[in-house]
Amino acid sequence: MFLTFLSCCARFLAHWMRVVRCCIQEHRRMLEKALADTASPLSVAEECLTRREKRMGIDLVHDDVERHLTKVGVELTANLRAQYDTIRFNVRSKAGTSQLNLPHGTKN
Repeated sequence: MFLTFLSCCARFLAHWMRVVRCCIQEHRRMLEKALADTASPLSVAEECLTRREKRMGIDLVHDDVERHLTKVGVELTANLRAQYDTIRFNVRSKAGTSQLNLPHGTKN
């Protein structure tokens, strides 16, 4: 009777571990897509800043556009790093939880 209960609990836990693993994978795909979506605006902002920095003499301009581009570039870089760190943290922390010690004969 007690072994049947434990076996049932182990199956229940294994089922929910699979559900959680699927949710984590979906969350990871969403974060990776968001990360990829920020790459293009970041490269455009960096390219604009690079071209502006190469200006010489009377073409050299320091205006609101430059300040805005710098701000956007910094924000996108910070956002990109935060998303990357979130993905790495989630993968590392969730990888360890998927290896629970279940009773013999039950699959994880």
